[in-house]
Amino acid sequence: MKRLSIFLAFVLICGTIFAQGNKISIDLNKLDPETAAQVLQAQKIASGEITPLEMADQAEKWTNIGVNIGTAISGACDQLGTQVNEFVKTPVGIMVVGIIIWKMVGEDVWSIIGGSLVWVVIGTFILRSYSYYHKADRIKNEDGSYSYVRRYKFAEASHGEVSWETVSAVCHVVIFLVISLICSLIVFG
Repeated sequence: MKRLSIFLAFVLICGTIFAQGNKISIDLNKLDPETAAQVLQAQKIASGEITPLEMADQAEKWTNIGVNIGTAISGACDQLGTQVNEFVKTPVGIMVVGIIIWKMVGEDVWSIIGGSLVWVVIGTFILRSYSYYHKADRIKNEDGSYSYVRRYKFAEASHGEVSWETVSAVCHVVIFLVISLICSLIVFG
């Protein structure tokens, strides 16, 4: 268990170090002006140099997603010469609606689901590890009273030293906070 904990901590630390070390360089002269503007906008957002006016424009784009989905479905129906309600009930209509919605919000939904799932799985592992090392089992005695027995015994600390139990508890909390931060960046980043 100790080796597994050390291995997971090593993987988490290395993963964040390698993830931060990747840089991509793009030659904007080889791109068309619209794509170059999108790249510069994405770079501004990533570096945090976004103005309130640009942030308001992005918020307005997000608020218009529902309208855009409806317009796209209506446009597809106009081309086919059918009503929207009839078209959406067909298998092709369901597929078209799914594709349109995926194009509008698919990446965001995937990051929300993926980040949340990773947080739940790793958070559960950390919680179970903390529970094993720091909680006591309740045992019923012969006289009907209850006593609590620790599952894991830490080495006793000498006078003036920090106990291993404290170090373990702090490590569990820090790892959980780091995982929560990384998963929130996945979900909201």
